[in-house]
Amino acid sequence: MKIKSFLISTIVATSALMLQTSALATTDFWTGSGGANNLFWLSPVNWNPSGIPQAGDTLIFTNAVGLLNSNNIPSGNFAGITFATPSGAFILNGLGVTLANVTDSQVVTPQTINLPITIGSGNLNAAVVANGQVNLNNIISGTGAFTNSGNGIVKLNGNNTFAGPLVIN
Repeated sequence: MKIKSFLISTIVATSALMLQTSALATTDFWTGSGGANNLFWLSPVNWNPSGIPQAGDTLIFTNAVGLLNSNNIPSGNFAGITFATPSGAFILNGLGVTLANVTDSQVVTPQTINLPITIGSGNLNAAVVANGQVNLNNIISGTGAFTNSGNGIVKLNGNNTFAGPLVIN
């Protein structure tokens, strides 16, 4: 009886661990493979690995496919958005997101985020490489701070309402 109970406990614990592991945040790369009429974030074919980004994921935008795309994920809560090298001039439109990081690691083209942004995890950090530029064209809200930790340009073009400090490093 003790062995059977031990086995059941082991199976339950292993199953719980597997579920927890599968729910961990990942990195999702925008491919834009949905074509010109399907450049929506809820389309699994637009991401590598194929699937819809989940809460806590980091979204990477690179190359020059699907530059003008739209977030149609309701209540998207992501660790960050990164524009990686090489990268065309992305324009992100659509529903609002909660973010902790915006990163631009390329200098060739300005990046534009037209999404409303809610500051997540207490702070929104913008890290833009020297000579890079990110335009944040919609409202940034939340109670946390906004920090610009890079040497590049971050343009805050929205009617921002975040309550925390603006920190320029």
